[in-house]
Amino acid sequence: MQSSSFRCIIEAEGGACATIGKPIEQRNTGKGNPSAILHFSRPLNKRQEKLLKSLPDYDSRVIVNKGDEKMSMPTMTKENIALQKALAKEYAISYCKKKGYSIDKLSKQRIDIVMGRIVFSQPSGIKPQGLLNDMDTIPTPTLVISFNGKELSIEETEHANRYLS
Repeated sequence: MQSSSFRCIIEAEGGACATIGKPIEQRNTGKGNPSAILHFSRPLNKRQEKLLKSLPDYDSRVIVNKGDEKMSMPTMTKENIALQKALAKEYAISYCKKKGYSIDKLSKQRIDIVMGRIVFSQPSGIKPQGLLNDMDTIPTPTLVISFNGKELSIEETEHANRYLS
């Protein structure tokens, strides 16, 4: 069985026919494929174009959650990062007061944003010497603040009592 626009690939009992709606050349255009973009000058797909527009400068970064279809997360500007860290610090201070931890010790900790979480870490105190002592200079996390969509929560690591008491 053949139609005017499609050729029957597999014929089944009763005259059923499996066809290909679009030839392979039309389905695999290379659009959005990183290798095709680099080597064959293929265009970016819509998602990639939106990400590119959200990056203001060369070597800028944006954090996109896995499965975030709309990608409505703001670009992580210096001001945005500073505001998040300041708010996290106030939240952590309130938590430390309730738990009896030292606010002074908390204020000496690093604050980093890692995969959408705010991490308070105790600096190692070891002077970096490149790759010679790279692992020794890693800060020790004490508190992790996360947002579950409704509220903030703080999780203590096993090092919180040692560095914050």
